[in-house]
Amino acid sequence: MAEVPHRKLAKCHVLFLGDSTPEETKSGLKALQQPLMKCYPVDNPTQVEGIDSWITIFTSGILLQYVGNSSKQPPPIWFPIQNLYVAAATKCINYLDGHTGRRIDTEFVDINHSSAEHSSHPPLFSIIVRKSYGTRVLRCYTFLVRDERPAVAMVDAAKHAFTNESGWSDGHPPQDVSKTTVLVLMTLAHSHITGGLLRLDEGTKKKLQTIIRYAKHND
Repeated sequence: MAEVPHRKLAKCHVLFLGDSTPEETKSGLKALQQPLMKCYPVDNPTQVEGIDSWITIFTSGILLQYVGNSSKQPPPIWFPIQNLYVAAATKCINYLDGHTGRRIDTEFVDINHSSAEHSSHPPLFSIIVRKSYGTRVLRCYTFLVRDERPAVAMVDAAKHAFTNESGWSDGHPPQDVSKTTVLVLMTLAHSHITGGLLRLDEGTKKKLQTIIRYAKHND
């Protein structure tokens, strides 16, 4: 069934924790571990800091808007859906020493994994996108979500948009959004991401072959 470009799929109030560069040699949840360690305070989640924001997922892309009308606020950011590399909902798991109670390791697991049920940490929604201007690097954006359901809903919406090419646009945001100043992460024209989740085959460059939500713990 053909999709409609710029159709809104999901919208969620989030706390933007920051962005970081992941290792390109890793994929799946492994690609998220290092960026999430930088953005999320694993030892003291009550001290989390971020920017009050809205995330809206369209069939054509993902829009990050900061709450407030202050001139000091950064402009909204538009991520064309064809630049998406990873989208996941996770929770933080701290592994403690049985004798000292000190944290000895930390892992961010899929929100549907059994160990996530026992985590007291809030759900996180993360996306990794590839920039196509300047240095073509991957960038991970992480958001704290108040509840598990919207975190999962955003992953599902991103998956739907990502796998339905008929809803893609030429890389530009919806008309009502583009009337304001928007930072657009430009669309990739030609690329092959080796060792990653998204691969553009030489003969079918736009046929992306990934499942965005991760069900396996060690994926």
